Amino acid sequence: MTYGDMMSLLLVFFIAMAAYSTMDVVKYRSLVGSIQEAFGTRDHAPGEPRLDSAPSEGIASAGAENERREIESTLEEQLRESGGPLQVLRTNDGMRLRLEGRIAFEPGETELREESWAHLAPIAPLLARYPYRIWVEGHTDDIPMASAVYPSNWELSAARAGGVVRALITRGKVPAGRLVALGYAETRPIASNGEESGRARNRRVEFLLSRPTSRAPVRLTEVETGPILP
Repeated sequence: MTYGDMMSLLLVFFIAMAAYSTMDVVKYRSLVGSIQEAFGTRDHAPGEPRLDSAPSEGIASAGAENERREIESTLEEQLRESGGPLQVLRTNDGMRLRLEGRIAFEPGETELREESWAHLAPIAPLLARYPYRIWVEGHTDDIPMASAVYPSNWELSAARAGGVVRALITRGKVPAGRLVALGYAETRPIASNGEESGRARNRRVEFLLSRPTSRAPVRLTEVETGPILP
């Protein structure tokens, strides 16, 4: 009985370690399968729960995590060396790339300027390799937008995010299934709209490189260590 209790505790201990670690799902299944074989519980009747069904949420493969870290590190280094207008920031949601709206678009337009694509083109291959979802967010200032095409800032910000996504797919060859376009209008400012310099900062496009546990950028307030790039 003492030996059986010890084996049960060891089983629970190793399963808990596997559940709280970032690991390869294939290795996880192999580990649990080996434990089940050792205890003679490998075969189950139909309908019974199986421990060798790897969790589908919260566990990222080691290969994907290594790829993410490598791409983020390369992006930081590449953008630092280029000295371009793209900023890199660390937030609770993940890494963010920020591009000012005056550089990306003509006033009131949603087509990406050729000059701005020149800054995005070098990083497009890295974004195409990114293993998780990339959220492309459009932001505006608080000056109301009213035109026949874009009756409010919501339509304008969403259309700008969509324009960037379209360019990444058609020109950058980024897989469409990993991109999401979001429009936030003037609801998430990063500076005061009381003066032109602040409004210019608020007109922007941001790229959120998500992580496996982030389903959506629910809270987008920055809690960052400060911009990595000026």
